[in-house]
Amino acid sequence: MIMDEPRIRAATAADVPAIADIVDQAYRYYIDRIGKPPGPMLDDYAARVSEGTVWVLEEEAVIAAMIVLLLRRIICSSTISRSPPLARA
Repeated sequence: MIMDEPRIRAATAADVPAIADIVDQAYRYYIDRIGKPPGPMLDDYAARVSEGTVWVLEEEAVIAAMIVLLLRRIICSSTISRSPPLARA
């Protein structure tokens, strides 16, 4: 049996239930500790997916992991931009 290689891809709307399940599995244990759901459990993953900020790791047609990439800061090296470092917040 040949197994498919894991692949990283942009999440789609069809992935949102699996993403929500992964987040729940990762963070549900903190609810008792802090008395409320942690921030990641409150995020709107359907909106994040539509923004194009969520990526998933797919193994054997199963979503095994997810990451939300939120660009907060960009800093360019002067060796790349040929000018003093540039930062945008």
